[in-house]
Amino acid sequence: MKKSLKHAIQDKLENVALNAQQLEQLDQIQTNLQGSDETVLSNKKPQPRFWLSSAFIAIVISISLFSYFSTKPGSSETIQRIANEVAQNHLKMKPMEVQTSNMSEVQNYFTKLDFLPLPSQQLSKPIQLAGGRYCSIQSSTAAQLRYKNKKGSYVTLFETPYDPKLFNQIPNLDKGEEPVTTYARGIKVTLWVERGLLMVSTEKPISND
Repeated sequence: MKKSLKHAIQDKLENVALNAQQLEQLDQIQTNLQGSDETVLSNKKPQPRFWLSSAFIAIVISISLFSYFSTKPGSSETIQRIANEVAQNHLKMKPMEVQTSNMSEVQNYFTKLDFLPLPSQQLSKPIQLAGGRYCSIQSSTAAQLRYKNKKGSYVTLFETPYDPKLFNQIPNLDKGEEPVTTYARGIKVTLWVERGLLMVSTEKPISND
């Protein structure tokens, strides 16, 4: 019987066989090819796209680190931002929400605070409490206490809980450190930490006249 083309090809392939020497030579060729491929891959230069991506990531990290350390909480830039904010509030002189010279009455008024406003030992004497109002320091809820000094000028004292992450380099009186003083909008601004509170006072500078 005449075989079909399919069966004829199958029979031809089945009759093809390699002897032991041919098999060894074929295995050696395969091994050499694999070694050549691995050498080419190990010596192959990285793609330009990979290097561009690495350079871009390095630049982003460098910019982020520079931005963080240049605006690090407690740095001179942070202090100046606080100074600008409180100086502006001092100049506005918004009406006091509670008017009294009694600190206990002022403390009783600030029921929405999660801290107790305190008198500061840093304020020059003699000075008299006049009242207070709610405000904020760098988005942190604060109390604004208004005092009147012996010359009749107002001194505003801002108080908010001390957060070491936000205000970690502002001097702490409890550690024997001295307050830091700067100027903003023509106003003298003094910053310090006292009894767990960040305190900032603002007042008109003393004239040399």
